[in-house]
Amino acid sequence: MAFLRGTDNNDNLVGTSIADQILGRKGNDNLVGLGGGDVIQGDEGDDIISGDGTVNLTDPNNPIFPESASDGNDTLSGGEGNDTIGGGGGNDILNGNNGDDRLYGGSGNDTMNGGDGVDLLIGGAGDDLLDGGAGDDQLDGGENNDTVRGGFGNDILIGNNGDDFLD
Repeated sequence: MAFLRGTDNNDNLVGTSIADQILGRKGNDNLVGLGGGDVIQGDEGDDIISGDGTVNLTDPNNPIFPESASDGNDTLSGGEGNDTIGGGGGNDILNGNNGDDRLYGGSGNDTMNGGDGVDLLIGGAGDDLLDGGAGDDQLDGGENNDTVRGGFGNDILIGNNGDDFLD
């Protein structure tokens, strides 16, 4: 297991093919776990966090997160900034925390928590649990059977395909 710790500046931290612990700290960081069951914390700053590989940001409003059959079950947390977080193919836990965050679950059975702020949560394929938290959020369960909870605020809830529960 690798442990990578960023600085108070903008960091680019890339893990290994096994389970990693990555802490971005301050700054606008790019944090990538690669394979394995990673634990990644963005902390302060506007971070881009991917559990399973480098993110394609050709269109910043529609990032493309990689997926493979070897994707681990990752725990990814944003922190204080406006973060973009993608889980990949495993059964991941994504936490936006504070800030206006964008969370993309991927193809696994993911648990996504927006936290405070105006957040966008997109579940993808898999049976996902999405919770917007506080703020005016937009939540889309994606494919399969999802539970979509708005939380506090004026939220937009979309079940999409499957037998979904909207609250």
